Formats: sequence, structure tokens, C-alpha cells
Amino acid sequence: MTTTEFSPEIQSLIDQVQKNYPQPIKIRVADAASGMLKHDQAQRVLNNDGSLAILITDATAADYALSHELLHLLLLSIGFPQIMTDVTTQDAQLDEQLVATGTTLYNAAVHMVIQKEQAAHGFVTTEAKQAYLEGLRDNLTLEKDDPENKWVIFRVLTLLDALIFFDGGNQQLLKQWTADYPIAFAQAEILYRVLARKTIDSPFTLRRAVINLWIAFDRVLSTLGFAETNLQQLLTLTPVLSERQLRLEVRQVYDILHSENLFATATNQKAYVGIGKSDQQNAFVLGIPEDKATPEYFKRLYDLSVQAFLDEIGMPYSLRK
Repeated sequence: MTTTEFSPEIQSLIDQVQKNYPQPIKIRVADAASGMLKHDQAQRVLNNDGSLAILITDATAADYALSHELLHLLLLSIGFPQIMTDVTTQDAQLDEQLVATGTTLYNAAVHMVIQKEQAAHGFVTTEAKQAYLEGLRDNLTLEKDDPENKWVIFRVLTLLDALIFFDGGNQQLLKQWTADYPIAFAQAEILYRVLARKTIDSPFTLRRAVINLWIAFDRVLSTLGFAETNLQQLLTLTPVLSERQLRLEVRQVYDILHSENLFATATNQKAYVGIGKSDQQNAFVLGIPEDKATPEYFKRLYDLSVQAFLDEIGMPYSLRK
């Protein structure tokens, strides 16, 4: 499928996103359609030549899938916060699990924004809803068929996304999900209420929602008998700051903690993690060698304005409106 074959609504969205990328965005949509809509049917790929490609591997509800990926790109390009993985536990399998979980939760918060935009522009059609339900049923095993509840966390996260897709769900869906997934759905509803509590419509409100969701997810894990993740320290969430905060000294906005359990991916040495005083969130990581981490070094950093400091370490940030 070429761009000339896209609907006017999709083409308009492509044009908006393209303004923020120097090279043409390449889009490919498969011909085959399974009748199921799933998030893994769409991929964003950075090509060797620096161009960006969006690959839609299933033509089911293609306008929905493509608009979804385009809106992800648009939000990133206009300053919505992003995740960075600048620390490691030095356990590759654990890192992969934690980053995947944290990213899924981050995307759930982003989907609150994207879903409203898609609905407003007519991409959430009756056909897309039916295809989503087909994909959901294909992805999830019933709890009664998983007596040891091995897949409970996957069900919680999948049902959270379903609640977002259906804007909280209708009576019929809620009744069905409660019957099919009683343990997981109860926890998914708790997480959804965290996201629905306040409107998410800006970089600042998205960042706040992601942090609140990560914290709530640890409470869900504890309820279900699992170890907590502490995603707030493991994953960097790029800062969203007011003009006043940018003028303050670093010591007024952040604490720089020398972690005993996390290591900077840049140096493979124990990480210095910048934690926001107001939200306890990892906002940056200093990958500096131990021999340079002197009291004088940190005094100079703490004396800098937040803006000068973030510019010096090359940390992206967004301005709170």
C-alpha cells in the first residue's frame, strides 16, 4: 500500500508527523487480514539510512493500527516524555522483564491520549472493536484453564489495555471479563482507575500518570504475591519542568543517589541516579567513572541551574506549559 491509497484522515496524520522527521517515513501495510487486531501487528523500525518505517503486518483495521503508530510518533515529537534505559541490574533476563513491563505500563498511559484522538477522528470503528475483541480472546487464556495462575500478570496488563481501548468498558464487557478473569480483571480495574483519575493531555500529566501507574503496579504485584519492581529507579523518565524549575539550582530539584544495586550502562559501574525531590522518579543517570566522582565534582553540579545541568549532560526535557 502506498501513501496515495490512504484515507484523507490518515494522510493528514502522516503529514503532521512527517514535519518533525527529516527523511520520508516509509509505510508498508500487509495484504493479509486475520480478522484480529493486536498491538504486535504494528512495528516502528529505524532503517540503516536513518529513515523511519512503520510496518503493519496484518491488514485488519489497518487505519486504526496505522493511526495508532503515527500518534505514538507525534506525541514523542512534540515533547511528551519518553523512557530511557540507562541503568542495569547486570542480570540481562531480569532487565528484559522489567523494561518490558515498565514499557507496557508507560504505553498504557500513552494509549489514554492516543485512544481519545483515534476515537475523535473516527478510527475506533465497530469493525475495529470487534477485531480487538477477537485478538483479546486469542491472546488470553481463561483463568480456569490456568489453575496455577502463571499468566496472571500478562492478563492484568492485557485487560488494562482493553479497558483503555473501550474507554472503561460497557456493562456487558465488564460482566464477561469479571467472569472469565476474576483475579486479573480486579487488578486491571485498579490500574485503570489510576489512569482515569485525572485527564492526561500534556507532557506533564502523562509523566505524572506513568509514575502513579508504576507505583500502583507494585502494589498490585504485592497483592498477587510477587516481588515489587521499583521501576521508578530502574527506568529514566525524561523530565517535564516549568521555567521556574529550570532556573533553580540542581540541589533544589534533584538528589543524586549512588545506587548500590543499579549500574550505569555507559560505564558498567555503580550508577549515580538523579531522583526528583517531588516525585522520587529517576530523571537522569550519570555514567561517570568512580575516580571522577569527587565531592568537588558533585558540588559543581549541584550549583548549576537545572537547565544548564541538563544541557551539559545532554538530557532531553520538556517545558511544562
